[in-house]
Amino acid sequence: MAEDVVERRLAACANIFPGVESVYEYNNEFANTSENVVIFKTTKTKQEQAISHIKEFHPYEEPALMVVPVTGGDTAYLNWITRQTA
Repeated sequence: MAEDVVERRLAACANIFPGVESVYEYNNEFANTSENVVIFKTTKTKQEQAISHIKEFHPYEEPALMVVPVTGGDTAYLNWITRQTA
């Protein structure tokens, strides 16, 4: 999925953290599972399109999709993200 999102230019990069332990309750059932966390680096203009695309193919009924606003960073890197998602 990460490769697909980047190939479609919905994100410039995806960082994958495999084997993250998740503890939660869902549909009145307690769960302790191993999951992968993926951080997609995209622009504000592409975020909704990326979220819609990920939801379409994600196996979870309610995947944990959140937007973390970037308030700063290296200008060259931020410009690269913009160019890669153009």
